[in-house]
Amino acid sequence: LCTFMIAQGIPLERLSDGIPRILVIDDDTYYLDIIQDAFSAEKDILLYTASTAFEAGALLIEHNPHLIILDLKHSELSASLLKERAKARTETSDTPILGLAVLTEEGQTSPQAQYCDHLLAKPFTASELLIQVNRLLHHEH
Repeated sequence: LCTFMIAQGIPLERLSDGIPRILVIDDDTYYLDIIQDAFSAEKDILLYTASTAFEAGALLIEHNPHLIILDLKHSELSASLLKERAKARTETSDTPILGLAVLTEEGQTSPQAQYCDHLLAKPFTASELLIQVNRLLHHEH
């Protein structure tokens, strides 16, 4: 079925309707690995990862994620631009953004945090990540 859908140009996401799709954008492979490991036991979630702004844009359009996880220190992509692009599309206009950021000793973070629906401080545990993801997927801000 997948081969047929690809040959016909039919998006594979139609096979996964009802399964939450999460787009993770981070240019730090260490955190991409940690996040992928955190979701490895989750069979009912489709996880897509991007390390560049180009990959992120393509995956946003192709998969219409239900949640976006963004490193606020990403070298190519700001939360404000991502939110603008996501909100401009009907399919992703309500997609929440979970920002990942290192807090200063004073508890401050990037000004980009204002464009996120929730913030998770680095370093974080797999449990903390999964709790926040579950809340955002179920609209419990």
